[in-house]
Formats: sequence, structure tokens, C-alpha cells
Amino acid sequence: MTSVAFADVLERIYTAKTVTYKETIQIGDGEPSTTKEMVVESGLKRSDMSNGNVFIFDFSGTQLQLLPQSKKAVITHYVGRPRGKQLFNYLEWVSKLHERNGEFIGQEIMDGQTCNVFLIQKGVEKTTIWVSPETNLPVRVERILAQGNDNDFIIPYMYFSERDFGGEGTGFGVMTMSTHEGLSGRGGIKEKMTTVMSDFVWDVNLDESLFSLMPPVGYTVENRVQDASIPEKDLIEVFAFWTEMSGGLFPSEISDIADFDKTKPMIIEKFNKNGNSKEELNQAEQITNKIIKALIFVQERNYNKSWYYAGKGAQLGDANVAICWWKYRDSVDYRVIHGDLSIGDSPIIPALHDGR
Repeated sequence: MTSVAFADVLERIYTAKTVTYKETIQIGDGEPSTTKEMVVESGLKRSDMSNGNVFIFDFSGTQLQLLPQSKKAVITHYVGRPRGKQLFNYLEWVSKLHERNGEFIGQEIMDGQTCNVFLIQKGVEKTTIWVSPETNLPVRVERILAQGNDNDFIIPYMYFSERDFGGEGTGFGVMTMSTHEGLSGRGGIKEKMTTVMSDFVWDVNLDESLFSLMPPVGYTVENRVQDASIPEKDLIEVFAFWTEMSGGLFPSEISDIADFDKTKPMIIEKFNKNGNSKEELNQAEQITNKIIKALIFVQERNYNKSWYYAGKGAQLGDANVAICWWKYRDSVDYRVIHGDLSIGDSPIIPALHDGR
């Protein structure tokens, strides 16, 4: 059994033409949320939510959201993506696994069959994969994100409703599901989060109509445009927002941005002008999406051990102060954001400013 190779499993996954599976997410002891997922090789993914809503993703950059109860369709066009970069990864969890070594830990009975079991453990993440020896394809995947003993790990999460802006109605919530060790804060979700993928069916025929991006007849249609460019500028915009609301001071730690107790009052103060609550909520959603996008960017840099933040005590406007810097893979120079929110390259690690 020592010859069982995780690389063989990955290779088999990548050659699959289609897959359907059930995904269940549970946070702490809360009520689990379940979706039915369908993916086809051409680059389309459909998610059927338990409340009847449907999301259809075209990996080239379009998303269709169907809300049957209100007969509404929302089409989002993602623009500004770097050439060759997919907005959505084919089975996102696979894109993370190929960079890690899956350790074969034995065999177990799962869903009535003997499976090879692989374990991937990194920081606060633990992923267990049960694989059919006959097909070399997953039967079940369980991913656990759990805070460490220092209670320093969170999943950044932000929620707003129209009530925050003097109105009535629904709201929105945004979280990042790819948190890695090193990004901390007091806000967000601190409970264990478990994601289970089960009921896999590989290489099944799926009707093309299931992935149609054309809204059904009788639905009202709303079109949106979402910037999906490299989130350097999102991080800069988030710093600009923070310093505007804090009297020019940068966050003491980058984790402050992920602290809902600190960020939510700033967002409400910024946009609550006793006007149109729906429009103000929409503005709050835009900056919240930028915050989450920037945090994911930071998490990825930190995960690769290439991120450093030095903004504590820094004031907006000083071009000689390095607020943060990082390296991209295969890059020689560091990317540096300065105190005047300019960005540039440096061949050396920037010096820490006074106060750090």
C-alpha cells in the first residue's frame, strides 16, 4: 500500500469530463448548509442552493444568479482579469491540493466500499480524502478549518442589512473560505468550519440546458459589472477607506481590517447619509467585497511566506514609509505599498519606519 500515490488521484481528477456532488458546510454547531454542485469540462459550474436559488458560473467571466421566489435574475460580468487567469478554478479544492502532498494513511469503508484515505494537513486546515481504488477518484472529501490553541484564527465575515442604513429589507453576507494561518482578528467566524463533499458522480452526461446563462422567460434581469483584476488596487482602496475613516492612521495590524467590530462602524459611518437605504447598502457591499478580496490576497501572500505588514503608527501621505510588501512567485523584486498609497518595486526588503 505504500505505493499508493496522491499524484495519481490528482491526474485522474483532471482528466474527468464532468462531476456532480453534494457540498455541506457547517460552522460550529450551527445549521448545516447544503448545495448540489455540477461541473463540466468546458468551464461551467452550477450550484443549486437549498432555498431554491441557482448560481451558474461561466469560468470565462460571467455569473448568472436565479432567484425563483422573486422571479429575478442577476447577471454579473467580471472584467479586468489578467490574460490566462481563470476567475473560478475547476473544483476549487483541487487547485489547493495539487500544491501539497497527500499522505496515504490507510484504508476505510466509506459508502459501502473500501477506500484509500489521504490526509493533507497545513496549519489550521485539515483535509481528508476517501478515494476509490478502482477509479482513483474521490468518494468523499472533508475539509476542516479550526482555530489554533491561541484563538488567533478567524474566517473574515461581514454582514449588513438595509436596517444598518435606516431602511427595511434584506441584507448580504460575505466571507472568505480560503483563510490560512497568520491572518488574525477578533471579528468574524471563530468556530470550527467543516466542509464535506459527498455523493460524487464522475463523467455523467449533463444536459447543456442546466448551464444556460440565458435567464428564464418572465424573470426581471439585473446586470452588474465586477472588477476581477489582480487585487493590488483593492488593497490600496481598502487602505484609502481605512485612513479616511481613522483620521489618516493605517491599521495597527492587517488583521484589523478583518475585525467586523472595527470595520462595520466605519462602513456604516461612510455610507449612512439618511438617503436611499438600498443604494447605501449597495455601496457598503462594494467596499465589503473589496475588503474580502484584499484579505484573500493578503492570505495568499502570507501563506506563501512572502508578506510583511509595517503600517502600525504610520500616517497617510508619507511616500518614504513602506506600509507593506510582498513577492510574487518567480519574482525577484518586492512589491511595496507606500504611505502615500503609491505602489512600486524594490530589489531589497524595505526598512521599517520609526515606531516599528
